[in-house]
Amino acid sequence: MTPGSDHVEEEQKPENEAAPEAADALKPEPEAAAAPGAEPKKPAKSAVREWAETLVVALLVALVIRSFVVQVYLVEGPSMEPTLHTFERVFVNKLVYRFRAPKPGEIIVLQDPARPQRELIKRVIAVEGETIEIRQGIVYVNGQALKEPFINTAIKSNTNMEPQPVPEDHVFVMGDNRGMSFDSRNIGPIAVSKIDGKAFFMFWPVDKFAYGPLDQPRQIDPTISSTK
Repeated sequence: MTPGSDHVEEEQKPENEAAPEAADALKPEPEAAAAPGAEPKKPAKSAVREWAETLVVALLVALVIRSFVVQVYLVEGPSMEPTLHTFERVFVNKLVYRFRAPKPGEIIVLQDPARPQRELIKRVIAVEGETIEIRQGIVYVNGQALKEPFINTAIKSNTNMEPQPVPEDHVFVMGDNRGMSFDSRNIGPIAVSKIDGKAFFMFWPVDKFAYGPLDQPRQIDPTISSTK
C-alpha cells in the first residue's frame, strides 16, 4: 500500500570517421529476416513506466480498500470515554455488516440522521426485536439489567426512558460516556443502512496500540432485579 532508471542504448560509431571506406566496412550486416510464423519481439518497457504502472495499481487498490473494506477514523469528542478519547485513531471494517447484522456490545461508526454530513461513533446496546428501557441510568434489555463495566462512572447519567422496541433492521446505540453522548436516546434507533462500519482496532497513539478489545459482549447484572 522500485523506482528504476531509464536505460538508453547509444548507437556505436566507427572510430575513424575520416575514412569512409573503413567506416562502410564496419557497418553491421542487416538483421536476418524473421522466420515465417515467428512473432516480432516487443520492445521492453522502461523502468519508469513499470514503476508508474505499479504506483497507479497500488493507488487504485488502496482506494478500493478505503472505500469498501477498511478505513481509518479519527475520534473527536468525549462521548465514548473512557474507551475512546479525542485524537485517537481506529480501524473501521466497512465490509462486515454486508454479511451479518450488528451485535450488542460492538462499536460502530454511523451517519448522524440529524446531520448526514457528520459521523458518530457509538456502541450497540440493543438490536432489532429487543426492547430497551432506562431507569435512573440503568439500562434494561428485555427486562434484564445490563452490567456495563465500560461506561464512564465519573459522569453519572440518571436518564429515564420508557420501554421502547427496536424496529427491524435498526439498532439502539449509546456512548460509553452516558452523561455526554448524543445517541439513540436523542435521535432514536439507527437504521442498519446508516452504519458505515465496525470499529475493531485502535492503532494510535502508540502507547495504546491494539489497546484491549473494543467489543464488549453483553453482560447481565444479576444483582439488579429484572423488570416486567
